[in-house]
Amino acid sequence: MRFKPSGATPEAFTPKLAAWKRAGVSALVVAAGAMAAAGCGSSSPSSSTLPSDANPVIVGTQPNSMPAPPAQTNVNHYAGIEMINGTIWSLYASHPDQSYSYQIRQGVSSVGQQGSSSAGGFSSEGDLEYLADTTQGLYDFAGLNAETPGGVSILDPASGGNWSYQFVVAVPTSQDGCLAPNGSVGINYIEFPSINSATPTTDTLYAYANLAYSNGTFSYSKVEQHAAGGASASTSTIPFANSYCISGEAGYALQSTPVTGQTGSSTMELYVGTSGMLAGTFNSGAPGASLPPVNLIGMVVPATPVSLPAVTAGTYKGFYLNVGFNGGLGDPAYFGASSGWVTSPVFSQTGSSLVGGFVDGYQWLYSGLPTPAVTGNIMINFGTQDSNHPGMFPSATITEQDLSNLCNVSQQSVGSDGNTYCTFPVVVMVGETYGKYEIFIAGPEPTVGAPLLYALVQD
Repeated sequence: MRFKPSGATPEAFTPKLAAWKRAGVSALVVAAGAMAAAGCGSSSPSSSTLPSDANPVIVGTQPNSMPAPPAQTNVNHYAGIEMINGTIWSLYASHPDQSYSYQIRQGVSSVGQQGSSSAGGFSSEGDLEYLADTTQGLYDFAGLNAETPGGVSILDPASGGNWSYQFVVAVPTSQDGCLAPNGSVGINYIEFPSINSATPTTDTLYAYANLAYSNGTFSYSKVEQHAAGGASASTSTIPFANSYCISGEAGYALQSTPVTGQTGSSTMELYVGTSGMLAGTFNSGAPGASLPPVNLIGMVVPATPVSLPAVTAGTYKGFYLNVGFNGGLGDPAYFGASSGWVTSPVFSQTGSSLVGGFVDGYQWLYSGLPTPAVTGNIMINFGTQDSNHPGMFPSATITEQDLSNLCNVSQQSVGSDGNTYCTFPVVVMVGETYGKYEIFIAGPEPTVGAPLLYALVQD
């Protein structure tokens, strides 16, 4: 795990944060407003309610479709899943007054946990939302956020000016009830294991299913769960039991009926975003359970295939996560040949690939903002889109440096910079909300020996 440079403070390098601290006015006002808007006045996690007829369900108006997304707004409430330990978070972001708040709503040791709640203001730094906590009248660095407003939010939180080594993917919540298909819809999702995967050949990496709704019950069919390489998964699988609308920890959610396993009674809690994006966790409710949660990011399958040339013509910002490499800190990442943050590319980008890289989170924070440019020494090759499941690219690859020679020789090559590179398989999921693409990439990373996750939103 990495630590910040001795004696360094974010405000020493961030003019906006320093100015806020010098001003010292309206800090508590901004924080109180953000907390109130998100309903985050207490540090105690809210409790979910079991299935009840009182929980409203909003059904799509067209056959085999979800309710239409609302008009895009710049003030949004999100429900999120922490991708390492499966805790459930709420997030509020308001662009008109540049205020935010977030809070852990449920999970092991969530009450009083470092970085469990924060509120204040944000500014744009390095194309990311730079969060400054104001709850104590001080402007402390509280994390970074990459967002398609109303589409998806990717939160890399911090506490007391230091990274808190948590990583949250959040979807916009409906304030009126659970969202349901009129008939059934297809869903795609990828999984990120909460601990380093020991069995990548059998653990679920990506999956497909149909979600249906009838008479108060959400059900799943045509479930396919695949390991890296496409074989059927046999570990880290989700049983997909019937689910019901609940008033969950971070808003309306789908909660499955309990499934008895080796660690006790387990349920899945799935948040269906108004944008069609999904975030969920399958977690054991048994005290002292030894198995970690299974966390997923998903989307409702689009009606038509994603245009890959349109995807690769864009520029992207977000984060790279690998617990084996960065201990849970999401390092800022930038991709796209025309991105102002990507320089000296080692690879030539094509209509089916993206070139970019990531920068160490502490380097980004303490070496002077805006962020230093990243060398384009990572290439994402999307491969072929699954014709039966638009938005999924199960044969994608990543090419990146292998300075420690951990990769199989057959996967190695030499880049234009003279360094050794490794090409390895991953799965890519591409969604689109409000005219912007979101890209999620997952798979075992042989150059590190642990699973990776990229979460990117289009500029």
